[in-house]
Amino acid sequence: MVDEKDYEMAFQIITVAGTARSLAMEARKYAREAKFEQAKQALKQAKDEYIKSHQIQTDMLTKEASGEKNDVNIILVHAQDHLTMASMSIEDTKEFINLYELIRRN
Repeated sequence: MVDEKDYEMAFQIITVAGTARSLAMEARKYAREAKFEQAKQALKQAKDEYIKSHQIQTDMLTKEASGEKNDVNIILVHAQDHLTMASMSIEDTKEFINLYELIRRN
């Protein structure tokens, strides 16, 4: 049986990583509209949220490393997908902002 705390941690990752990804997408929208300061602020918020979700994952890894097993379940797998997508969105958004700024200068 999966520990209720493990579910809670997985859902926290999903929620916080989802917020990070949404903020990254918002930053792209601002960059597309040449609102670069707003884009950079939204990207910073996305990174801050990502760090929170990554810390939850790190806590789970630390727990596992200390001998406490984490039950792997579909919710945890789904949470890891959200974390990965948030990371990729943030990295892509950095590049989009740079590209939109370059296009705007030329």
